[in-house]
Amino acid sequence: MMKDAAEWDDALVLLGEVLENRRATPCHLVVCGGAALRATEFVTRVTKDVDVLAFRGEVDGEIGAAWPLPEDLLKAVAEVAVELGLPATWLNASTWLLIGPLERLPAEVWSELREINYGPCLTISYVGRAGQIPLKMCAALDRREPRDLDDLRALAPTAEECRRAVLWIRQAGLPDAGWQSRLDEILEFLGHASN
Repeated sequence: MMKDAAEWDDALVLLGEVLENRRATPCHLVVCGGAALRATEFVTRVTKDVDVLAFRGEVDGEIGAAWPLPEDLLKAVAEVAVELGLPATWLNASTWLLIGPLERLPAEVWSELREINYGPCLTISYVGRAGQIPLKMCAALDRREPRDLDDLRALAPTAEECRRAVLWIRQAGLPDAGWQSRLDEILEFLGHASN
């Protein structure tokens, strides 16, 4: 786990430098989760990793699957991990594996991307507030970790945003029969009646 925001930012800056020094092909990542919440200033909590959701094309901005991460990027991530004493998976695409096909994600995920350059070889687009709501609601259903509820509280979704997130979760076939009571708990926690 990264100790503070400075270490998290240092890791990404160093990653950009390592990629540049290796003359790696420029990569543009779409990141969600705690790292995106920090970058968009919705939370101040420390995040344990950087969740890569997708790649963006450098020319056309087209969104593509994050898995598998390119070998150049994996080697650079490993070098940064050693240099800063971070876990080997401090930047990973495991979220993409959990969510699956990008085309089934709601449009909100792509609507408010905040782009930050970490040198000529690394650009990150962070998923904004609207896109984080359905993703965090899904995470809260699946993982049942307090940080997901805290993140949802920080995002302060409206009743309509919750309704749309629940509709997406149901249409995507993400919850099983046992998740309805958990969904009701989450909505109650957020101050909204079940949809």
